[in-house]
Amino acid sequence: MTMSALDWTDFLPGASRAQTLQALNAQRAVGDRRYSLGAVHRVSRALIAWRMAYGLPARFRPARIVQFWDDETPPPDVLECMESWRATGLPIQRFSEASARAFMAEIYPPQMLQAFDACPHPASKSDLLRLAALYHGGGLYVDADDRLAPGETGAELLFGAPLALMPLAHEGLTMLPVRDTLRDRPDAPYVGYYFNTTPLFGTRAHPLLKLALEMAIMNALESVAAGRSVDPHEDVGPTSLTRAVTGHAMDMLEAGRTPDLDIRIDWPELRLFETLDYKSTSRNWRNA
Repeated sequence: MTMSALDWTDFLPGASRAQTLQALNAQRAVGDRRYSLGAVHRVSRALIAWRMAYGLPARFRPARIVQFWDDETPPPDVLECMESWRATGLPIQRFSEASARAFMAEIYPPQMLQAFDACPHPASKSDLLRLAALYHGGGLYVDADDRLAPGETGAELLFGAPLALMPLAHEGLTMLPVRDTLRDRPDAPYVGYYFNTTPLFGTRAHPLLKLALEMAIMNALESVAAGRSVDPHEDVGPTSLTRAVTGHAMDMLEAGRTPDLDIRIDWPELRLFETLDYKSTSRNWRNA
């Protein structure tokens, strides 16, 4: 993609634009991809606002649905959610922990499986699995508690770029509507923006998926080496993915290209975060 009339950097806060880019480039120069969260939130906000201003024609459709549940047989309410995606007519590849390990052992270097095994919780394992599966074969990953909305067939599951993300916004522990917050509070200093790991669409070998996978593996192995538990959000989940998005945006900026991604605020086909029985147990990473 060539540069658009306004680049995403034009949506960075003017007072801190040069400082933000300079700080990110300084970290990149020494190979440090753990960008400061302040810079990451500013870049994420700029990317969301840029993509809202410069939409893309929807032309990429997933070839499959990818899912994960650690046990071979999901609980009935979880299985019902997962099975709802059959209405799309797309093939479903559903991984268990065992089949995920076999896939990683066959396709990836040993560090992949080491990072997977280092993750103490199924949620963290699923975050690694989705990146590995999409990078290798493409598709749309949806979590086990993501249900296809009643009456939907997935006909609108079309995206404007080879990779599509859902953005989120928060202030402290309070989640905020992204579109309204960007419109009504454009300069709010304590609003953070990041990208969720579900739903996640990507085509095979997309460079952002490669970067996100490399960073998640590195984070997991570094945490283990330091005697820390792998953090589901920071090391392999949304924080790590959002840092990878920042890295991809900076890579494309250096190459004189626009970030090769779609940012889709509204996903009317999905009912996210269904209330399921397992969420009151330690299977929910928030309770672990």
